[in-house]
Parts: sequence; structure tokens; C-alpha cells
Amino acid sequence: METKRIWGHWKVLDDQPTKGYKIKELLIKPGLSLSDQMHEDRTEQWLILEGVLKLFTQNANKVSTVTLYPGLHFEIPAGVWHKATNVGWFDARVLEVQWGSRCVEEDILRRD
Repeated sequence: METKRIWGHWKVLDDQPTKGYKIKELLIKPGLSLSDQMHEDRTEQWLILEGVLKLFTQNANKVSTVTLYPGLHFEIPAGVWHKATNVGWFDARVLEVQWGSRCVEEDILRRD
């Protein structure tokens, strides 16, 4: 089942709360961004399947931006602010693996 968002949609591929992980697929439309967010109880590993993303991260005072292409992966530790934007011409698809004590939608703090 897809969950629609203004930036595209996401769907859960596997959810194992007793084992501490969830796997999702994200689809981000061209020119659109996810919210600027942080998770307290989970780390995320992103694998870019299609498209081009610019990923902004902030950990304390360290700010960085990286461009991610298909086949590249990036780890977003718990406590790190992050915002992804599809800077390509086509939909971006991301395989997101979450692991931690709470892999739930309520574990999202937003700044925008």
C-alpha cells in the first residue's frame, strides 16, 4: 500500500518491529523535497535505485551536502537532520532501511 505525500509516495516493503527494522521504498518527484527531519530512535541507510538526489545533513554544527546517484548508498545516523531533494528530471527511487528501537512514523522531528 502506498502512502501519498506532496513530494511523491512511500510504501513499506517489510516491517519487523520485534527485530528492530523496517524497509521502505520512497519515490520522490522531480524538483520536490522531503521535509527537513531528524529521527531520535532509528538510523537509516539509503540506497539510490533511480534518479539523482541532493542530500543535506546537519549533525550538531557540521553541515554537509552530497549528491547521490543510482547505486550509491548513504547512512543517516539517529540524531542527524536531513533533507533530500530530487534534482534530476525523472522520479527518484530510494530503498530505505531503518533500524533502531522504534521504526515508526512518530519518530520524526521536523524543522520545516
